[in-house]
Amino acid sequence: MRKNGRAREVLELVGHMLHDAVEHPELYPDRLTIVLLDEEMERKVLTPQRLRLLRTLRQREVDSIKELATILKRPIESVSRDLKLLEGHGLVRMERNGRCKRPRVTKDFIAIPL
Repeated sequence: MRKNGRAREVLELVGHMLHDAVEHPELYPDRLTIVLLDEEMERKVLTPQRLRLLRTLRQREVDSIKELATILKRPIESVSRDLKLLEGHGLVRMERNGRCKRPRVTKDFIAIPL
């Protein structure tokens, strides 16, 4: 049952993306990224914790790494390390917010060919 719900969510997201791309093609170079990783790198980079982190950033704005770590109930050091790795792959960016860094997802849609 859970897989069917997730599949439905993915199909809805893809449908939304395609509709938007047809309506506003000029927007998509800045909204969509395709990540090409071999299987080993995919397992290392896209761990369940990092996917949860990306989904959290997509769903809500946070003002700091500490706030994100609190939401995820993970140590700030682990979240910071994951953000640096994801930033290195172009999936997140860090914005200055005074003395803090504010994590942001770089694209609305991330396509990972399987």
